[in-house]
Amino acid sequence: MNKQMREIFLSVGELGWALYLSAHLRWRKKQGKLVDAVMCLPGQDCLYEGLADKIFHAHWKHKEGIEQECFGFYGLPDYKLRAFFNAKVPAGYEVAKSQPLQALSREEIFPGQMIFKPYPSKTNGEKVYILVFPRCRPAYPFSIKDLPKEFYIKLINTLCDEFQDKLITAVGTKDGAYNITEIKRDNYMNFVGKTPTIQELIDMLQISFGAVGSQSAPPKIALLQGVPTYMIGHTKKRHQNEENWSNTRCGFWEIGFGDYNDFNDEKCIDEIVVFFKEE
Repeated sequence: MNKQMREIFLSVGELGWALYLSAHLRWRKKQGKLVDAVMCLPGQDCLYEGLADKIFHAHWKHKEGIEQECFGFYGLPDYKLRAFFNAKVPAGYEVAKSQPLQALSREEIFPGQMIFKPYPSKTNGEKVYILVFPRCRPAYPFSIKDLPKEFYIKLINTLCDEFQDKLITAVGTKDGAYNITEIKRDNYMNFVGKTPTIQELIDMLQISFGAVGSQSAPPKIALLQGVPTYMIGHTKKRHQNEENWSNTRCGFWEIGFGDYNDFNDEKCIDEIVVFFKEE
Protein backbone atom coordinates (compact mmCIF):
# COMPACT_ATOMS: atom_id res chain seq x y z
CA MET A 1 0.00 0.00 0.00
CA ASN A 2 1.27 3.51 -0.82
CA LYS A 3 2.87 4.92 2.37
CA GLN A 4 0.97 8.15 1.89
CA MET A 5 -2.38 6.33 1.82
CA ARG A 6 -4.20 5.22 4.97
CA GLU A 7 -6.10 1.93 5.10
CA ILE A 8 -9.88 1.67 5.34
CA PHE A 9 -12.05 -1.39 5.93
CA LEU A 10 -15.43 -1.73 4.21
CA SER A 11 -18.65 -2.71 5.97
CA VAL A 12 -21.22 -2.05 3.27
CA GLY A 13 -23.31 -5.23 3.12
CA GLU A 14 -25.51 -7.46 5.25
CA LEU A 15 -25.52 -6.73 9.00
CA GLY A 16 -24.69 -10.35 9.84
CA TRP A 17 -21.37 -10.08 8.04
CA ALA A 18 -20.56 -6.79 9.78
CA LEU A 19 -20.43 -8.72 13.07
CA TYR A 20 -17.44 -10.65 11.71
CA LEU A 21 -15.58 -7.53 10.62
CA SER A 22 -16.09 -5.84 13.99
CA ALA A 23 -14.86 -9.05 15.68
CA HIS A 24 -11.76 -8.99 13.47
CA LEU A 25 -11.07 -5.34 14.28
CA ARG A 26 -11.41 -6.19 17.99
CA TRP A 27 -8.70 -8.81 17.46
CA ARG A 28 -6.51 -6.25 15.67
CA LYS A 29 -6.96 -3.79 18.54
CA LYS A 30 -5.86 -6.47 21.02
CA GLN A 31 -2.74 -6.93 18.88
CA GLY A 32 -2.11 -3.17 19.04
CA LYS A 33 -3.18 -2.66 15.43
CA LEU A 34 -5.86 0.02 15.59
CA VAL A 35 -7.03 0.65 12.01
CA ASP A 36 -7.07 4.01 10.28
CA ALA A 37 -10.74 3.95 9.26
CA VAL A 38 -13.92 1.98 8.62
CA MET A 39 -16.55 2.86 6.04
CA CYS A 40 -19.90 1.43 7.14
CA LEU A 41 -23.57 1.85 6.47
CA PRO A 42 -25.36 4.51 8.56
CA GLY A 43 -26.36 3.10 11.96
CA GLN A 44 -23.48 0.60 12.16
CA ASP A 45 -21.12 2.99 13.96
CA CYS A 46 -21.59 1.28 17.33
CA LEU A 47 -20.05 -1.91 15.91
CA TYR A 48 -16.76 -0.10 15.29
CA GLU A 49 -16.49 2.53 18.03
CA GLY A 50 -13.05 2.41 19.62
CA LEU A 51 -11.72 0.15 16.85
CA ALA A 52 -10.77 2.75 14.25
CA ASP A 53 -9.47 6.32 14.21
CA LYS A 54 -12.23 7.39 11.80
CA ILE A 55 -15.68 6.07 10.90
CA PHE A 56 -17.17 7.14 7.56
CA HIS A 57 -20.64 6.39 6.17
CA ALA A 58 -21.24 4.79 2.79
CA HIS A 59 -24.16 6.45 1.01
CA TRP A 60 -23.52 5.04 -2.45
CA LYS A 61 -25.03 2.06 -4.23
CA HIS A 62 -23.02 -0.75 -5.76
CA LYS A 63 -22.34 -0.70 -9.46
CA GLU A 64 -24.52 -3.04 -11.47
CA GLY A 65 -22.82 -6.43 -11.61
CA ILE A 66 -21.16 -6.03 -8.20
CA GLU A 67 -23.17 -7.95 -5.61
CA GLN A 68 -22.25 -8.91 -2.07
CA GLU A 69 -21.85 -12.59 -1.28
CA CYS A 70 -21.06 -13.33 2.35
CA PHE A 71 -17.87 -11.42 3.24
CA GLY A 72 -16.86 -10.43 -0.27
CA PHE A 73 -18.20 -9.42 -3.64
CA TYR A 74 -18.48 -11.11 -6.98
CA GLY A 75 -18.93 -10.07 -10.57
CA LEU A 76 -15.46 -8.57 -11.07
CA PRO A 77 -11.87 -9.70 -10.35
CA ASP A 78 -10.19 -8.41 -7.21
CA TYR A 79 -8.16 -5.65 -8.87
CA LYS A 80 -11.29 -4.20 -10.52
CA LEU A 81 -13.21 -4.40 -7.25
CA ARG A 82 -10.44 -2.48 -5.49
CA ALA A 83 -10.40 0.15 -8.21
CA PHE A 84 -14.19 0.52 -7.89
CA PHE A 85 -14.22 0.86 -4.10
CA ASN A 86 -11.05 2.96 -3.90
CA ALA A 87 -12.82 5.51 -6.08
CA LYS A 88 -15.63 5.64 -3.49
CA VAL A 89 -13.67 5.96 -0.25
CA PRO A 90 -12.52 9.34 1.16
CA ALA A 91 -9.43 10.95 -0.34
CA GLY A 92 -6.20 9.71 1.17
CA TYR A 93 -7.54 6.19 1.87
CA GLU A 94 -7.28 2.82 0.14
CA VAL A 95 -9.20 -0.36 0.94
CA ALA A 96 -7.07 -2.45 3.33
CA LYS A 97 -5.15 -5.11 1.46
CA SER A 98 -5.85 -7.54 4.33
CA GLN A 99 -9.59 -7.31 3.62
CA PRO A 100 -10.47 -9.81 0.89
CA LEU A 101 -13.00 -8.51 -1.63
CA GLN A 102 -13.64 -11.79 -3.39
CA ALA A 103 -16.55 -13.86 -2.08
CA LEU A 104 -15.36 -16.14 0.70
CA SER A 105 -16.97 -18.54 3.14
CA ARG A 106 -17.10 -18.01 6.91
CA GLU A 107 -14.30 -20.56 7.36
CA GLU A 108 -11.93 -18.67 5.07
CA ILE A 109 -12.32 -15.14 6.40
CA PHE A 110 -9.97 -13.81 9.12
CA PRO A 111 -9.16 -17.35 10.42
CA GLY A 112 -8.44 -17.25 14.15
CA GLN A 113 -8.43 -13.46 14.09
CA MET A 114 -11.81 -12.57 15.61
CA ILE A 115 -13.00 -11.71 19.12
CA PHE A 116 -16.76 -11.90 19.65
CA LYS A 117 -18.22 -10.31 22.78
CA PRO A 118 -21.35 -8.28 23.67
CA TYR A 119 -21.55 -4.69 22.51
CA PRO A 120 -21.74 -1.96 25.20
CA SER A 121 -25.25 -0.84 26.14
CA LYS A 122 -26.48 2.49 27.45
CA THR A 123 -29.34 0.93 29.44
CA ASN A 124 -29.73 -1.30 32.45
CA GLY A 125 -32.57 -2.52 34.63
CA GLU A 126 -35.46 -4.97 34.82
CA LYS A 127 -35.95 -7.41 31.93
CA VAL A 128 -39.21 -6.02 30.59
CA TYR A 129 -39.23 -6.94 26.88
CA ILE A 130 -39.73 -10.05 24.80
CA LEU A 131 -38.57 -8.94 21.37
CA VAL A 132 -40.13 -10.37 18.22
CA PHE A 133 -38.29 -9.83 14.92
CA PRO A 134 -40.99 -10.17 12.20
CA ARG A 135 -38.52 -10.33 9.31
CA CYS A 136 -39.91 -9.47 5.86
CA ARG A 137 -37.51 -8.95 2.96
CA PRO A 138 -39.54 -8.57 -0.26
CA ALA A 139 -36.65 -8.99 -2.71
CA TYR A 140 -35.52 -12.45 -3.88
CA PRO A 141 -33.52 -14.37 -2.64
CA PHE A 142 -33.94 -12.79 0.83
CA SER A 143 -37.71 -13.33 0.73
CA ILE A 144 -37.19 -17.12 0.85
CA LYS A 145 -36.54 -16.82 4.61
CA ASP A 146 -39.69 -14.80 5.37
CA LEU A 147 -42.21 -16.47 7.66
CA PRO A 148 -45.89 -15.63 7.03
CA LYS A 149 -47.20 -12.47 8.68
CA GLU A 150 -50.07 -14.53 10.14
CA PHE A 151 -47.49 -16.58 12.07
CA TYR A 152 -46.16 -13.49 13.82
CA ILE A 153 -49.68 -12.25 14.61
CA LYS A 154 -50.55 -15.58 16.26
CA LEU A 155 -47.19 -15.67 18.03
CA ILE A 156 -47.51 -12.15 19.44
CA ASN A 157 -51.08 -12.73 20.64
CA THR A 158 -50.00 -15.94 22.35
CA LEU A 159 -47.00 -14.30 24.02
CA CYS A 160 -49.22 -11.44 25.21
CA ASP A 161 -51.51 -13.99 26.88
CA GLU A 162 -48.75 -16.14 28.37
CA PHE A 163 -46.42 -13.36 29.57
CA GLN A 164 -48.68 -10.58 30.75
CA ASP A 165 -45.90 -9.06 32.88
CA LYS A 166 -43.71 -8.50 29.80
CA LEU A 167 -43.92 -6.04 26.90
CA ILE A 168 -44.13 -8.11 23.71
CA THR A 169 -42.41 -5.84 21.23
CA ALA A 170 -42.10 -6.12 17.45
CA VAL A 171 -38.77 -4.69 16.26
CA GLY A 172 -37.41 -4.18 12.75
CA THR A 173 -36.71 -1.69 10.01
CA LYS A 174 -39.46 -0.21 7.88
CA ASP A 175 -38.18 -2.03 4.79
CA GLY A 176 -37.15 -5.25 6.50
CA ALA A 177 -40.03 -6.30 8.78
CA TYR A 178 -43.80 -6.69 8.84
CA ASN A 179 -45.46 -3.61 10.32
CA ILE A 180 -47.89 -5.42 12.60
CA THR A 181 -50.52 -2.84 13.49
CA GLU A 182 -53.44 -5.29 13.68
CA ILE A 183 -52.81 -6.22 17.31
CA LYS A 184 -54.33 -4.06 20.03
CA ARG A 185 -53.12 -5.42 23.36
CA ASP A 186 -52.09 -3.62 26.54
CA ASN A 187 -48.74 -5.39 26.62
CA TYR A 188 -47.93 -5.18 22.89
CA MET A 189 -45.68 -2.51 21.39
CA ASN A 190 -44.96 -2.08 17.68
CA PHE A 191 -41.49 -0.61 17.18
CA VAL A 192 -41.14 -1.59 13.52
CA GLY A 193 -39.62 1.39 11.73
CA LYS A 194 -39.03 3.15 15.06
CA THR A 195 -35.66 1.61 15.97
CA PRO A 196 -33.37 3.04 13.26
CA THR A 197 -30.02 2.22 14.84
CA ILE A 198 -28.28 -0.95 15.93
CA GLN A 199 -27.35 0.77 19.19
CA GLU A 200 -31.03 1.18 20.07
CA LEU A 201 -31.55 -2.53 19.43
CA ILE A 202 -28.61 -3.35 21.69
CA ASP A 203 -30.06 -1.08 24.39
CA MET A 204 -33.44 -2.83 24.15
CA LEU A 205 -31.77 -6.24 24.33
CA GLN A 206 -30.06 -5.19 27.56
CA ILE A 207 -33.49 -5.13 29.25
CA SER A 208 -35.02 -8.06 27.34
CA PHE A 209 -36.18 -11.33 28.86
CA GLY A 210 -36.02 -13.09 25.48
CA ALA A 211 -36.12 -12.74 21.70
CA VAL A 212 -37.61 -14.70 18.80
CA GLY A 213 -37.48 -14.59 15.00
CA SER A 214 -36.40 -16.38 11.86
CA GLN A 215 -32.67 -16.82 11.38
CA SER A 216 -31.15 -13.43 10.56
CA ALA A 217 -28.82 -10.84 12.05
CA PRO A 218 -31.05 -9.46 14.88
CA PRO A 219 -31.48 -12.84 16.64
CA LYS A 220 -27.71 -13.40 16.27
CA ILE A 221 -27.09 -10.06 17.99
CA ALA A 222 -29.57 -11.07 20.71
CA LEU A 223 -27.58 -14.26 21.35
CA LEU A 224 -24.31 -12.34 21.31
CA GLN A 225 -25.77 -9.99 23.95
CA GLY A 226 -26.67 -12.97 26.15
CA VAL A 227 -30.46 -12.86 25.59
CA PRO A 228 -32.20 -16.29 25.42
CA THR A 229 -33.39 -16.53 21.83
CA TYR A 230 -35.63 -18.83 19.83
CA MET A 231 -34.95 -19.07 16.08
CA ILE A 232 -36.84 -20.58 13.17
CA GLY A 233 -34.77 -21.59 10.16
CA HIS A 234 -32.94 -24.17 8.07
CA THR A 235 -29.38 -24.11 9.51
CA LYS A 236 -29.74 -25.20 13.12
CA LYS A 237 -26.14 -26.22 13.86
CA ARG A 238 -24.73 -22.97 12.51
CA HIS A 239 -27.02 -20.64 14.46
CA GLN A 240 -27.51 -22.67 17.63
CA ASN A 241 -23.86 -23.64 18.07
CA GLU A 242 -21.23 -22.41 15.60
CA GLU A 243 -22.37 -18.75 15.57
CA ASN A 244 -23.75 -18.65 19.10
CA TRP A 245 -20.58 -16.92 20.24
CA SER A 246 -21.70 -16.18 23.81
CA ASN A 247 -23.05 -19.73 24.31
CA THR A 248 -26.47 -18.25 25.09
CA ARG A 249 -29.50 -20.49 25.57
CA CYS A 250 -30.94 -20.94 22.07
CA GLY A 251 -34.09 -22.76 20.98
CA PHE A 252 -34.53 -23.70 17.35
CA TRP A 253 -37.40 -24.85 15.12
CA GLU A 254 -35.75 -26.46 12.11
CA ILE A 255 -37.46 -26.30 8.73
CA GLY A 256 -36.38 -26.98 5.15
CA PHE A 257 -34.90 -24.18 3.06
CA GLY A 258 -38.07 -23.95 0.99
CA ASP A 259 -40.50 -24.49 3.86
CA TYR A 260 -40.69 -21.07 5.52
CA ASN A 261 -44.31 -20.80 4.40
CA ASP A 262 -45.20 -24.40 5.22
CA PHE A 263 -44.59 -25.62 8.77
CA ASN A 264 -46.57 -26.52 11.88
CA ASP A 265 -46.84 -22.98 13.24
CA GLU A 266 -49.08 -23.88 16.19
CA LYS A 267 -46.67 -26.49 17.51
CA CYS A 268 -43.77 -24.10 16.91
CA ILE A 269 -45.50 -21.40 18.96
CA ASP A 270 -46.17 -23.91 21.74
CA GLU A 271 -42.46 -24.72 21.87
CA ILE A 272 -41.53 -21.03 21.94
CA VAL A 273 -43.78 -20.52 24.98
CA VAL A 274 -42.21 -23.51 26.74
CA PHE A 275 -38.72 -22.22 25.89
CA PHE A 276 -39.37 -18.85 27.55
CA LYS A 277 -41.14 -20.40 30.55
CA GLU A 278 -38.10 -22.58 31.18
CA GLU A 279 -35.97 -19.47 31.65
